Amino acid sequence: MDYPSDLVTYVRANWKELFDSRDVTPPKREVMEKLVDTAFYCSLLTEEGRPLSFQIAVYSPAQHERAKAVAVLFTAGEAITLHSKIPLTVESLRRLAPAADATRFVICVDCGSDGELYIWALLDTGDPWWHDSLSDNEAAPAPEAFTIRSMAPGELSVVDRFGTLVTLKGGKILKSTSNALWSGPLADFFRPAERTLYADAIRLLETDEYDSDDNDYPETVYRRTFTKLLKLMQYAGHGGTILVVRDEIQADDTRLLDRVKIIDHCAAK
Repeated sequence: MDYPSDLVTYVRANWKELFDSRDVTPPKREVMEKLVDTAFYCSLLTEEGRPLSFQIAVYSPAQHERAKAVAVLFTAGEAITLHSKIPLTVESLRRLAPAADATRFVICVDCGSDGELYIWALLDTGDPWWHDSLSDNEAAPAPEAFTIRSMAPGELSVVDRFGTLVTLKGGKILKSTSNALWSGPLADFFRPAERTLYADAIRLLETDEYDSDDNDYPETVYRRTFTKLLKLMQYAGHGGTILVVRDEIQADDTRLLDRVKIIDHCAAK
């Protein structure tokens, strides 16, 4: 059985691997433990009978100012500063979480001079990152900071701008499986389709390669599309399955209808 403190131990032991080469400094252990414990116990509560969901990060005003100063590829998001800082407790987080849509806002906490954690702002990250391919709106990612997301009771995920890094769920620490589409059996299954997509792209562009600086971009888009579909189903909260079939198999094909019930479908454009 893994506990919230075990999640902190795991993250600290694997910090460089989880955050790769990004310049993200781990908070002190006691700060991480306070944040994780508060988030965990808050996730077990409800507000007017509804489960709570939220994102919360150890992200100071100074960190936000630095992020705005160097923001190029991603925006730093807009920090909506509270009138006065609120001590971080299970109850204060429970009251604030319903007003901070977990798919858009990050609750920002900072360590005060007394060593306690205080909520000082809501970081508006714009449209959720997993929708960025579905609209023209510019979306800010999660901050470059220790960030916890909770979307279900007793479930905590350490996240960054690219997705989930590690999750505590059902009393177990689960490593991210997001790389399953990039290496291993699933990646091998999709590789022929990726190569076909690439060939179609350069044929339409009438060139020998897609881009000398980012030649793998078509394949990357292909994989990220599946990743985002899986994320959308995950956050819808009701499960789902993706069936990948050959182009010639249509919705009325008996090879499909004999095996699955199709409630609705959209034709390829």
